Amino acid sequence: MTTAEIRLTTLILEEHFGAIVAKVGTHLVRHGFTPLRLLCHQAGLPLDEVKKAVATLIQHNVVTFAFNAKKKVAEYRADFQHVLLRVRIPRYIIIAKTLYGDMGELIVEELLYNGQAAMSEVIDRVTKRMSEALEVETVATSQVKDTFENLIKTHFIQRCPSPAPDIDDDCVVPTLKSNDDDLFRVPVATASKSARAAATKSAKRQRIESESDEEDESVATDKSILWQVNFDRFHEFLRDVLIIRSLSRRVDPTAGEIVRTMLRLSELTTATTAGATMPISGNQIFQNVPKANALTKSVFDEYMTVLVDDSSKIVRKCGDSGGGMYSIDIDNALVALSRATIESIVQERFGSKCMRIFRILLLKSYLEQKQVEEFAMIPPKEAKELLYKLFTENLIHLQEIPRTPDYAPSRTIYLFGVNTNSVVRMLLDRCLKAVGNSMLRRKFEKNENRRLLEKSDRLQAIVASMEASGADQEQIKEVEEMMSTQETEQLGTLKQMLAKLEQSELQIDENVHLFQYYLDVVG
Repeated sequence: MTTAEIRLTTLILEEHFGAIVAKVGTHLVRHGFTPLRLLCHQAGLPLDEVKKAVATLIQHNVVTFAFNAKKKVAEYRADFQHVLLRVRIPRYIIIAKTLYGDMGELIVEELLYNGQAAMSEVIDRVTKRMSEALEVETVATSQVKDTFENLIKTHFIQRCPSPAPDIDDDCVVPTLKSNDDDLFRVPVATASKSARAAATKSAKRQRIESESDEEDESVATDKSILWQVNFDRFHEFLRDVLIIRSLSRRVDPTAGEIVRTMLRLSELTTATTAGATMPISGNQIFQNVPKANALTKSVFDEYMTVLVDDSSKIVRKCGDSGGGMYSIDIDNALVALSRATIESIVQERFGSKCMRIFRILLLKSYLEQKQVEEFAMIPPKEAKELLYKLFTENLIHLQEIPRTPDYAPSRTIYLFGVNTNSVVRMLLDRCLKAVGNSMLRRKFEKNENRRLLEKSDRLQAIVASMEASGADQEQIKEVEEMMSTQETEQLGTLKQMLAKLEQSELQIDENVHLFQYYLDVVG
């Protein structure tokens, strides 16, 4: 664990769960598997508070536990990657809203902010919230249920691990297991108390008529089945968006739509960790491309040729049957996107000439200073300064090749090169620091303007209650005028600053997500 990761863990947990949970979670991230008593001693907190904090983190899938057979005790461990996912919650909610509308947004939001929940509980809460928002008596529960099932079928929601059925009664620490076959199996959902009662009666009737376990399970209530958000599926969607955006810029929007179609056709047949999508026939791709693009078969074939011949090697041809078999090389796509991001960072910080040198070293692997000057077409003095600047920032490294055993400088060849893995790790660490700095700034601004924010919240609550009770507009206007013009301007400036900081965190997190993908693929 790096210092930036531990610092960011504390800030995220404190913002979402409070200081006590943050202290406990930080200790678990730093020290790994830890028994409860030792955790109390290290955190300096009472046992009851530590138990509640650990239970909260388990509920939100941040902490896992295991039984230590040697010490005969349960040990707990927190995963930093799951903590970092809390930063991406707005992006997950936007994806759900884009794909499944307001109901999908509320379902995913309920699961994200509750960690784990039964299907019937989520449906009840979403139905109530939709009714309040639309100001109608009731929203059709069947619509919410259908949306929930669609999220399961497209793998955005999955079952939580449950205690193993063969566990001993004497075992104090249960072992949680998940069956791959049941991970996305939709049970018979119950959305209200009356429906649950009916399902229970139906279950009893079927048990009498048939002693089949399958029938008994199909009508049983879903209280024992908990659901959680499948973050890997959301990350696949974000990864696909990056690939589509990249090819839309490299070629044109129509090429992006073709790649979007290929990803959509293979999204459920391709494993999460696969390096490439399953091959798809050209005829199938052509038939599923949106009609708005008005592509003819000859134009479509030309686009596929351009995509296959592109230097990024994201789309590759696997065969000639069915109008050609095509797949998307996800590993190549992530490597190309990561390198393009690094080049963009170098250009923004050091200028176009440094970016030119950096790109040449990426292409040529190792070069002497004189070769760099020739390839980049930069004067020797300036090239030397730029190489030194990149070297001091750890963006390039120096390889010494001695001609004699004494390592004399006059008889040693110095080659410059780029170690992409180390550069990505360095930039990832800086991105994590930047997210932490942004969160600290937001916290500071909120503390400095706490009274102003509290006054604004009180006035908004009063105005809302007056509007609900049917008060006159003059009375409402008098309450709104309790905040002076200066305070209103100050509040507007503060909200704008906080919105920019939150937006910057999400933008930096895009690079964090991409760099983590790169390290998983290459590192």
